[in-house]
Amino acid sequence: MHQGSGDTLLTDAPKDNKGQGETFSPTDQVAAALGSCIATIIGIEADKMNVKLNGLTWETTKEMQIHPRTIGKIKVHFSWKNCEISFKQRVLLKNKGLACPVMLALSPNIIQEITFDF
Repeated sequence: MHQGSGDTLLTDAPKDNKGQGETFSPTDQVAAALGSCIATIIGIEADKMNVKLNGLTWETTKEMQIHPRTIGKIKVHFSWKNCEISFKQRVLLKNKGLACPVMLALSPNIIQEITFDF
């Protein structure tokens, strides 16, 4: 349970690993944490620049390795249609996002493929 909000987080193993596959697995949550961490850092920096992030979306996918069973790759693609900020601001937001704590904490064995379309 989250101390601040009281929210709970459900998890389940995937069907191919003795679970029901009814909600996000722990490895799904790791992948989601990477995307949301980058987005959060971008949001903090955008606020400092007085930039609104309306329309910013991202999609996260994860690829598992079999032996050993581990996360092999996490892909996060950010899209921001109708982005109306300068090239310099875009580079700043991307670079700040790419230094998020989750990204830095993940094993170097996990390929992180982060792309931006804005």
